[in-house]
Amino acid sequence: MSDPFEALLRSPSTPRSQELIHQSDAGERPVGLLGLNGASLGRLHDLGLESPPSFTVTTESWRLYRDGGRRLNATLFEELEAGLDALRRKLEADRALPSTPLLVAVRPGPPVPMPGMLANMRNLGLDDDSVAELSAVVGSGYADALYRHMLVRYAIVIRGLDAEMVSQAVSGVPPAVGSDRVKTLIAECCELPFPSGLVTQLAETAVAVWRSWDEGEAKRYRRAAGIADDLGTAFVVQAMVPVAQPSEQRSGTGLVLTRDPSTGAPQRYGEYLQRDQDQAPVADFRRRPRLAPAMRAHVPAAYRDLQGALEKLEASYRDLCSVKFRVDSGRLWILGARPVASTAAATVRIAVDLIDEGLIDVDTGLSRIPISALVQLQAPVLARGHDCDVLGRGTVVIPGVGIGAAAFDTHTAMEFGRAGVPSVLIWPEVPVRPDPELAAAMVGARGIVIASGGLTSHVALVTKGIDRPSVRDVPGLRVDPKNSLAVFGELTIRSGDPIAVDGATGRILAGTPQVVPVQPDTRIARVLQWCEERHRLELGEDLSDRFQVAREPAEVDGDAVLIDVEWTGPESVGAIRRMVVAAAERQVDSLALRFPGDLVRGDIPPLGGPWKAIEAADNCWAAKLLAARLCASRQEGFQRPAFGGSR
Repeated sequence: MSDPFEALLRSPSTPRSQELIHQSDAGERPVGLLGLNGASLGRLHDLGLESPPSFTVTTESWRLYRDGGRRLNATLFEELEAGLDALRRKLEADRALPSTPLLVAVRPGPPVPMPGMLANMRNLGLDDDSVAELSAVVGSGYADALYRHMLVRYAIVIRGLDAEMVSQAVSGVPPAVGSDRVKTLIAECCELPFPSGLVTQLAETAVAVWRSWDEGEAKRYRRAAGIADDLGTAFVVQAMVPVAQPSEQRSGTGLVLTRDPSTGAPQRYGEYLQRDQDQAPVADFRRRPRLAPAMRAHVPAAYRDLQGALEKLEASYRDLCSVKFRVDSGRLWILGARPVASTAAATVRIAVDLIDEGLIDVDTGLSRIPISALVQLQAPVLARGHDCDVLGRGTVVIPGVGIGAAAFDTHTAMEFGRAGVPSVLIWPEVPVRPDPELAAAMVGARGIVIASGGLTSHVALVTKGIDRPSVRDVPGLRVDPKNSLAVFGELTIRSGDPIAVDGATGRILAGTPQVVPVQPDTRIARVLQWCEERHRLELGEDLSDRFQVAREPAEVDGDAVLIDVEWTGPESVGAIRRMVVAAAERQVDSLALRFPGDLVRGDIPPLGGPWKAIEAADNCWAAKLLAARLCASRQEGFQRPAFGGSR
């Protein structure tokens, strides 16, 4: 324990009662313990897909940290050392890999998706000694550049230094000079200098990951998404594939989704960056070659292997998957894979297509469509022949229509939301690091405009999880956040000005255009038909004459009760559940549910009970889906449901 950081960080060891570190590829892989990323690694092993050596720091480690005064327990510190030793042995056993210092990436993965919320790092293990060792393999210029990039992220993400200050310190100077400047900043601004040694860097990164789980923006995101605070987060520690020479043409990194997450079309959606290390497609939006042309030109064999891997993964998950991968000297490595969220339109198409492909049955397909997805899809669309000025046209990220007051910073967007004013968030470019505050602001926005950003950028992925009408890469758009304005050619939009995002065409319009009702497409029509075949509930616009209205459990009384719960977000499901439990305890014969009037996000899972009716507007698509779901739960009988996600 030569590094002073260890003594500060560690608390005394305690008897180990739960699995803190998971290293086995075999056996059960509970998502609640390993998180989405950790659980996926075992699936890769089962499918015969090659992945770099790794281990998972479980959610039990987070609980130990939380319950131990938010300090890293000495027992876990020792387990981290043992896990790193195991990674070294596995890498040494692979004779095809060059001998380089052990570098690792940390990939947070809670049990449920929280895109862009948690701290992550790569190239941990670089310090003054190891960068000299790495230089002997890849050259000093490349090694110094990797070291500088790692130090910049460490200073910002792990130590919390101001990003602009750190960027200025490395601007316009050679990588080695930039590295020295960042280390000086860390020493001057923080209690401790930059730590040498992989285990100490990993320990500090672990604390940063857990700290990011408890930050205010992450908590607000969880409340909006209906995610419990006590789930905690796991993270994967994965060996970085030994870096190739910068001149190596057969190496690179990529991120690909098995289907288009915006439309659900059965086509690969992703990017491949030649000669870059992993995670670059997410962070670097300035270079974004499409997946197929780039890989076919430089690594055709790896591209064929990737296609086979994607088919295996989608067949295994039976869902849309996001896959991170690396190619090293023509050799394909799958870094991680997991199911991901998609837009409302894509969710419906993917469910119907997977049913047609025989991968899932109709009931499973219906269970995967959130109730709010049909609410969004039945939202009005822009009328033709409107008289609003077209400010610009970009690339559609998320379909739909978003109309609201222009906002150019997260504070204004959230202030609009608290005042009940719909907003459209206008952002200049994709941030290099995950921005929890930005993601939280997107939750409350009605639409999003991104002046520039790649397909698989953080913002593009986050908006797919939040599902707001979004447009990116708008030619001629100049955003000035400091002065709260955007210039579209000769037109200027200022904070608070009305603006509309048309996610069907990519247009951005000034003013408040007229909207008209939408008609179901063929896939939505099939979903509605399946719902009609499965439910026997009455759907009526006013049931209060035959059911006693109850807005809280104490009001549940009588033979027929209409549950009326105000929808404030996914957490409102808990209020509905408590009403159902009260009805069961008081032996209510008939239950009806007043369909929430503002169900713009979230889902209502099956809730067992004596359901007889749903009060909703005429031809409400989402009410038909909910009716089918409640009928299925009614047939299974009443159960006290436990909290859980929709997927």
